[in-house]
Amino acid sequence: MDPRLLDAARYGDVDLLKKIEEENADLRRGVTPFGNTARHIAVTFKQQEFVEEICARKPALLRVRNQNGETPLHAAAILGSHRVVVLFLGLAPAIDVWRGDVKELLRAVDRYRNNALHSALRNGHAKAGLLHKRTRGDSLSGHDEGISCDRAAPSAMRSLRP
Repeated sequence: MDPRLLDAARYGDVDLLKKIEEENADLRRGVTPFGNTARHIAVTFKQQEFVEEICARKPALLRVRNQNGETPLHAAAILGSHRVVVLFLGLAPAIDVWRGDVKELLRAVDRYRNNALHSALRNGHAKAGLLHKRTRGDSLSGHDEGISCDRAAPSAMRSLRP
């Protein structure tokens, strides 16, 4: 990854992102040694404006996985970044991840077989997890053992009550 792109993502420097793109840098090829894209990095450092900007420029980067198999949606769910989860779920139709009843992005599992909903709930982020769940309508069973997030959702919902 271009070190300038890494810095732009880390510090939320949208102007630097625009400059790098004007130089015809391929943002899709820029990954860290662990396979993280600028979007993964910006999510990790909670750079909302940068995430929005890069989403507008390269929505297909939402599908890119790092070495752990995590998409940027996983990263947002793990950190409990509710606004970023909302943003990513809003983008999904634009990048053609809806395929009939199968929502590829939401079913994407990491190397531990966790989808983003599992990741949110396992890290104590019920709000991000339930938002993700509401977009589905069916079970998001991502584990070989058949564990369904439908069973996790009721306890997560109780934790949201005032």
